Amino acid sequence: MRHLLYERFGDMGIGQKNAPRRPIVGPQLVGGCYLTQEILGCEIVYNEKAPPWVEPRNLSEKEAWALQVPEDFDNNPAMRNVLNLLDALEDEFGYLQGDVPLHGIANIAIDLRGHEYFIDLVERQDLADHMHTVISKTIYEQAERLKARTESCSMCINRVISHFSPSTFMSPNCSLQMISPKMYEKQILKHDMWLAERLQPAGFHHCGNNAHLFAPLYARTGATFLDIGYGSDIASCRKALPEAWLSLRMDPRKMQWGTPEETEVEVKKLLDAHGSPWNKVAVWCSSLDYGTPDESIRAMFKTVAEYRGNRYSDLSRAYMIS
Repeated sequence: MRHLLYERFGDMGIGQKNAPRRPIVGPQLVGGCYLTQEILGCEIVYNEKAPPWVEPRNLSEKEAWALQVPEDFDNNPAMRNVLNLLDALEDEFGYLQGDVPLHGIANIAIDLRGHEYFIDLVERQDLADHMHTVISKTIYEQAERLKARTESCSMCINRVISHFSPSTFMSPNCSLQMISPKMYEKQILKHDMWLAERLQPAGFHHCGNNAHLFAPLYARTGATFLDIGYGSDIASCRKALPEAWLSLRMDPRKMQWGTPEETEVEVKKLLDAHGSPWNKVAVWCSSLDYGTPDESIRAMFKTVAEYRGNRYSDLSRAYMIS
């Protein structure tokens, strides 16, 4: 992958010529968050040409109440497989890179309980709280073990953090698009605060177009990073998190089907909505698909470089593509 990127975009500092083998623990460019669900009993489907897929458990109410953090966490079969992989790679290379991605509390709850989870949030809030507690503690146990070995636990969720704070714990809150900020504040926020306190520095991935509605709540966790979904109000997010790093997401469909000139306009819209200074803002595009023109990717980098004034930065890359 690094060599192929170098062949196409090496002139922009992307990729690596004659890239050597590395002990990569987990996916660095694919946000396949599955391990926590596997630890808690979900079946994971592995395909040759696709990321791991979580099969929902669809727990009954009784089964959900019985859900617990594994007592012998290191010897949970899913966790033991990962720890064995870490040992094997470290024995061969002498060091480790990357991590196995974590997932957000609501995302995991949906994988465990299915659509009944949304009913729990309204009619069985004590059960939802029980699940949130078990999930957050399981996330913590997993993250603590990974960070102790690789010094990171969220690299593949947004690679931007690798350039300024690789140890950042990032909670992917993809599913919050389907619940209200008030419901999040009442039922999930305290668990995110619990995790953020123990896994500092902490941040959030919010791929929905309403990140601005949740940004003031994220600020209460002490978040130092927010991955802002396309269509969100960027200025409001910056107001809520004045000192945090913000990652501004492009729309991959517009990059794939638009012209390089249209890509340039989209990048400018994002950066103009944020405004200067540019020292804590990044632009990236997740889920770029086959057929995206190279020139559109170059237009994205070129426009960001123009806003940064092409000035030297000790950050190897303040923007990225995955």
